Amino acid sequence: FSQLEQQSIVFDACNIDVAAARATASCNGRLQFVPKVGSRTPRFESRQWTFTLNRGERDWWIQSVTSR
Repeated sequence: FSQLEQQSIVFDACNIDVAAARATASCNGRLQFVPKVGSRTPRFESRQWTFTLNRGERDWWIQSVTSR
């Protein structure tokens, strides 16, 4: 994040699979960012994120995130 002036993420759709105390969320969306160095023109990329979650006593915790 230290190389970014600004970043935003928009999720268009997510599919969620829950199995007991684990869940996986696969989300399609768009990433917009502006680097601190070089061209200050906002850049846009389509991405897919996969979140692996574990259930705690009262809530869910993100265990890992991958993006491609």
